[in-house]
This record gives sequence, C-alpha cells and structure tokens, in this order.
Amino acid sequence: MTARNSSAAGPQITPISGLVDNAADYFKTVVIPAVELACAHPASKSVALSAFILLHHTKDWARHEGLITSEADLWAHCPYANVIAEIANGGKHRVVGDRHLVADPMVVEFRLCRFGEGGYGVGPYGVENIQVKGRKLASENPTWRSVRAVLQEAVGWWTTTLDEGAASKIQVSPGASPCEAGVPERRE
Repeated sequence: MTARNSSAAGPQITPISGLVDNAADYFKTVVIPAVELACAHPASKSVALSAFILLHHTKDWARHEGLITSEADLWAHCPYANVIAEIANGGKHRVVGDRHLVADPMVVEFRLCRFGEGGYGVGPYGVENIQVKGRKLASENPTWRSVRAVLQEAVGWWTTTLDEGAASKIQVSPGASPCEAGVPERRE
C-alpha cells in the first residue's frame, strides 16, 4: 500500500509503506542482504551495482528521519560515500553532469582481477573480484580497494550511525532490555 502525506514541499508518497518501515529497517532488510550478496559474488557487476545503488539511498531514509543533517556531513564522515554515490548514479544514468562530481571525481578507474594483482594484493585471495580506485574521503588520495572492502567500510559507518540515531530516539527505562524498549536485539 502506498502512503500519502503532505509537507511544506507539497504532497509526497511513500511507495513501499508497509514493506519497509524506517531507515533502520531499510538498511537491515534491504541493504545488508544486497551487500552480503555482493560480497559472496565479488566479480558480479550486476550484484555489485545493485548493492551500491541500495546503499547509496540509505542517505535518503536517514535524512528524512533526521539521522543525518546534510549530504555534506555524510560526504565528510562516511567512508567512500562519494565513491558509492558516483557508482550508483553512474550505473543508473550513464552520464552524470553534477558539477560536484565532474569537478572532483572520487572514482578514478575499475579493474577485474585476482588477489596478488595490483598494489599489495588487493582483494580476496584467489577469487576474481571487482576493484575500484577511489578516495575514501575527499581529502585523501585515491587507492585501490575491492568493492567488498568499500561496501563493508560504508556499511560499518551506517550501522553505527543508524544504531546511535535509533538509540537517541528511544526512551529506555533503567534496566530494561532492548526488546522491552521496542528495539530488536542485534544478532552478530
């Protein structure tokens, strides 16, 4: 069912209302399985691109809920956020004309190789994998990283950000367990 509401910007819809409830739910039930699939299939272009697109849109859910204040804040703190944005937008649009991305690209190039190829054997041992040469943060020089490593570092940042945001919005009485507070327990 599609939820409809109005805001200062005009009428809005939430096309997947009832399927995904909030940013944490989107991240845990949509993004994490996509990233796990990309890590399990490190040479699959379609699986990697799907993971980048879904991970990139976590920012929209988080911003709507006030868990991040701006994209500039995200770019400054989330590892590989700009790399993820460039790949997600590039995979969707073919040509990206955003002045920020064109003026200072975060992704330099891609390659498909095995462990031991390139600087210090980037990537999983003996497994063909996609690698990206890009910047972890805007202030850093580009380095080669496996797509798996890029996704995992960004997921780690988002996990912490979403957990802290959820914790700050939930009132827990002293001694209450996470389940009593309405927060599902984390399974490692």
